[in-house]
Amino acid sequence: ENYFTIKPKAFIKAKLLGRDGGNFDQAMNAQALIKTNVRGDNLWVLRDTASLMENVRPFEPELTRADANILAAPYLPGIYATLRKRSPLWEIYFLLPRPLEEQQAMVQELESRQVNWALVCSHYVDDRPDLQFSNTHGLLWNYLVANFDTLSPKVDQNCSLMRRRAISPADVSQ
Repeated sequence: ENYFTIKPKAFIKAKLLGRDGGNFDQAMNAQALIKTNVRGDNLWVLRDTASLMENVRPFEPELTRADANILAAPYLPGIYATLRKRSPLWEIYFLLPRPLEEQQAMVQELESRQVNWALVCSHYVDDRPDLQFSNTHGLLWNYLVANFDTLSPKVDQNCSLMRRRAISPADVSQ
């Protein structure tokens, strides 16, 4: 169902047709949406999105610091608005395979922008595992695995919050 038609349909069902006892909130909940507080604004979001946002909330003090930059993949652009951050890369939907040269440029961009966090989910579109981020952006994924630690526990069954590894003095001297 088209996400943009849900709110009008819920309104029509609740207010004009009297379904759900005329209660708009119940009508929205029936569409698998729940009201979620995002930085003082109440937004209707999918349950999975609300759960992910709630699980990321304990990390907000670190993620919203001026020097904290985050990559969200494969398709979580709303997290940037939630954290009041800009995407470090031009690409915000990592849905289709990208050439190695483009992925190398992305890695360089992450380095130059000093990205120190990544929120990566194992979602894929069209029920096609070959379109999972680790497959479509293998070089970028390998860079994250090599340079970031996954925080435990996961923020979601399908999503991991990763933090850049600290550079030890031994690494600098080599």
